[in-house]
Amino acid sequence: MAFSPLPNQDTTLSISQITTSSPLQTPKRKQRSPVWRYFSTDLSGAFGTADAININDIFMKCLMCFNLVKTYVNTGTTPLITHLATKHTNEYAKLRDELDEHSGKRQKINQDYLPLDSDRSQYLTNMVFKLITRELLPLRLVESPDLQDIMQHVEPAYKLPSRKHFTEKLLSQKYDEARLQVKARFNETKFVSITTDNWTSVANESYITVTAHFITANFEMVNLNLTTYEFPGSHTGNRIHEQLESICNDWNILDKLVCITTDNASAALNGARDFDGVESFGCFAHKINLSVTSGTRSHSDTIANVRKFIAHVRRSTLAFEEIKVEQKKINRTERKLILDVSTRWNSTYYMLLRLVDEKIPVSAFLLKKKIAKRLKDEDDDSLIINWQTIEAITKILKPFDTATKELSFEGKPTMSILLPTFMQLLRLLETNASNLIVKEIQDAIWDDFIERCRDLFHSKVVQLATILDPRFKAFSFLKFEHYKNNTKLSAYLREVKVSTIKNEKNLLTQEYNSLGGHFSSPEVSQDDSQDLWDNYEGNNLNAKYGGKVGNELSRYLNEPTIARTSCPLQWWKSNKDRYQNIAALARKWFCCSATSVPSERTFSLSGHITSDRRSRMSPSHVNKLLFLKYNYAW
Repeated sequence: MAFSPLPNQDTTLSISQITTSSPLQTPKRKQRSPVWRYFSTDLSGAFGTADAININDIFMKCLMCFNLVKTYVNTGTTPLITHLATKHTNEYAKLRDELDEHSGKRQKINQDYLPLDSDRSQYLTNMVFKLITRELLPLRLVESPDLQDIMQHVEPAYKLPSRKHFTEKLLSQKYDEARLQVKARFNETKFVSITTDNWTSVANESYITVTAHFITANFEMVNLNLTTYEFPGSHTGNRIHEQLESICNDWNILDKLVCITTDNASAALNGARDFDGVESFGCFAHKINLSVTSGTRSHSDTIANVRKFIAHVRRSTLAFEEIKVEQKKINRTERKLILDVSTRWNSTYYMLLRLVDEKIPVSAFLLKKKIAKRLKDEDDDSLIINWQTIEAITKILKPFDTATKELSFEGKPTMSILLPTFMQLLRLLETNASNLIVKEIQDAIWDDFIERCRDLFHSKVVQLATILDPRFKAFSFLKFEHYKNNTKLSAYLREVKVSTIKNEKNLLTQEYNSLGGHFSSPEVSQDDSQDLWDNYEGNNLNAKYGGKVGNELSRYLNEPTIARTSCPLQWWKSNKDRYQNIAALARKWFCCSATSVPSERTFSLSGHITSDRRSRMSPSHVNKLLFLKYNYAW
């Protein structure tokens, strides 16, 4: 139905009034674009809305959804392409490919982008930001044409925000949200422990990292990264104390603080000791590393020769290829030799262990005359591998590596397993050795280890965590009967046992009485009491304290111990209602960490952020990215 508007007439039509005979529906341009395969000027059968349509507009019918698409004079096919991009993405993709092929380059299609604050845009932006923070990718990634191209295919109407939007707005916004989440988590507990350590970035900026740990009411371990602050200036005990106090006050956990675990530097230990009513503890894994380094110092030349040999292989492509040939000859998997890093715990052990594993191909490599001549020409006559010494060292260090891994695990209590681990390491160090080299190294490590751990049996946090662990509460690992063949260890036990058993009973009694209970220490039997846990005899599953069974504490102490491989958190989860007060003490002391490894792990991750290519990143951004990596609940 054709018509012309009359004066003062409403110039709108309903969709039902528009017909193909209307001259307004005829395009003025020849239909040359491939987009016309998806649209028609025949409006019959088209769907419309209840809105009125201005007669000055031009309409086309989409052949995919039969909806009307409004175009304007001199706008060409842009509205039609926009409709395909937003409503029919598959057809739009085909159209783009055809246009690219036709023109030789991708045509930039002007379209109406999704608003940045729309739900769809916010979802996609958050997904990109999640990828960046979880994988610690550079924030400049959002400027990458490749990523922008990917997002264009995912959602053609979505425009990736600028890098400035991510760094100045989204990073701070998500950081603030994560801070609120972490602060809310601290409401779940009355007891928190922290670990801390200092490190220096590739940009020569000094940082201090603090992690927090607590046990939930359902006996689940929670590990949080609180901060990685820039910490310039001298790292004295007083400054470390002030910084830790400021961080704890910022998170409102100072009154909940139970224990601070640091490395064994005197300044760090002094800074942690100055907190009233808070236990301080030096990282046990660090002590293991220091004792092993000291004990193997007499064979440092042998280790240095290994280090020189591996460095030669790693820098020489010819040597590397020749070792690969020898590995193939015996059908061995091609594995590179490992070079140790002085600041990485157990890395020397891994270096020697890999060399021993590859002994056959490496020996064949060294025996070749041309290789021997090359080494001689390079004045590397010292590159003689003492296999006997290396194999002896790896056998000694294996249980120390196992102990470090167990004590560094963040999903279960570590302080309660420290004493049994220490005793087991001492027992293995006194194992009769037919090899004089082994005996020499064992004695050297023993002497240094005993000296570094002389206060271990007098540590309040260690004793309480041990007696609250249903695996070790009977202290059966201190019984002399387990060490009949260990003269040195038996003598050492006589020095520590009596005071230890007495102290831990008194400490637990005091802790229990502070909760409102009342308990007198029960009488304890005066019985004289080659991997890490091989031949372990410290778990008597029927071990009990003895004494009268009466109140909650005495009932717990008379409960049979459980297997060493059992999870103490699971046991307490099942028995928390039976021993409510003791369960509260378990939550208090199980959260204490035996190592500062949680902070060390942050340093390792930070290397991905403060790399040479990203050395200009501000300390504030470093802190926020690491915080989100650990804590944000996506």
